[in-house]
Amino acid sequence: MFRYANLITHQEALMARELFQALRAPGAEKPNPLARAAWAKFLRAAGRRDEAERIEAADPIVQRLANPIVTRADQTIGATANHAALAQAGVADYFSNLPSAGARLIAQATSIPLESRSSISFPRSSSTPVAAEWVAEGEPIPVGGGTLSHDTLGPQKKFASIVAFSAELAKRSGGQAIFETILKEKAAAALDAALFSDTAGSASAHAGLRYGLTPLSTSGYPDGDVEKVAAAVADAGGSTVVIVAAPSQAMAIRVRFPLQPFEVLASTALPAGTLLGLDPAALAVSFGSVDIYPTTEALLHMSDDPLEIVDAAGTISDPARSLWQTNSVALRLIVDVAFAMRGGRIAAVAGTWP
Repeated sequence: MFRYANLITHQEALMARELFQALRAPGAEKPNPLARAAWAKFLRAAGRRDEAERIEAADPIVQRLANPIVTRADQTIGATANHAALAQAGVADYFSNLPSAGARLIAQATSIPLESRSSISFPRSSSTPVAAEWVAEGEPIPVGGGTLSHDTLGPQKKFASIVAFSAELAKRSGGQAIFETILKEKAAAALDAALFSDTAGSASAHAGLRYGLTPLSTSGYPDGDVEKVAAAVADAGGSTVVIVAAPSQAMAIRVRFPLQPFEVLASTALPAGTLLGLDPAALAVSFGSVDIYPTTEALLHMSDDPLEIVDAAGTISDPARSLWQTNSVALRLIVDVAFAMRGGRIAAVAGTWP
């Protein structure tokens, strides 16, 4: 059980934790190339080409993300770099810094570059390894045998979103901050929904981390449930554990264990009463190319469950919006993504305490 002696008061524990977090907190957040590239594309579509060009010219990575098709030109020796690889790193950096539990896991995950539509296998032993032994001179050395299994990462699949804004946003002094905040919040919610789902994989989507996971029975209290998932992850070979839970459960754990030796993350993508524990190093992720495309002329079905604008029966989807008629800009973002959990170092408890 995770229990603490009454050596310090609860308030003192909270103050110590806040001080520790303040000491290890990084400096001011640096603007991400992907966010700036998206803003530059929005400005172009909104008719503010000069501002967009200044943003792109200030950073070659932003320029690469905003304009992936580059014509041949003379290059200065020693001044070029692998902008494609750096742009890919910028995409991974964006997703690992979103305000979500999934982003925190991606920041600690094993990142593996993959070419689009390729995959990689991770061999692992599915039997107990033979321990090394003391061997006398001239005696045969034991040969370890066993059964190998593997986990597969890839191929990358399309992770896409469309966000619409009024073109007037480009004229506001705080327009960029509003734009980037909305983009982050939407991407964060979508990322958590994809990672923490319990749906099977398909030709267009990866299986969620909870797919095929048999939940452990709840002990009825925080100590026991946290201990259960932590022990299950450790037994599977995990070296550390991160706890992910619905917001109310996550907050209860944080209050009960203010100096806990494990990270606790909250996600609205998890059903209430579900506690998830996993070793973040066992999560493998890969980010590929990104496509950012703005338009001011489309007719959109403004829904989280989009349909054809007009179906075969002639029914028009509602609500629909003409970007041209409403002076709006829609930004379509498509990113190639792959993720997989290696070695089964993940466990869950269902029906946990309220």
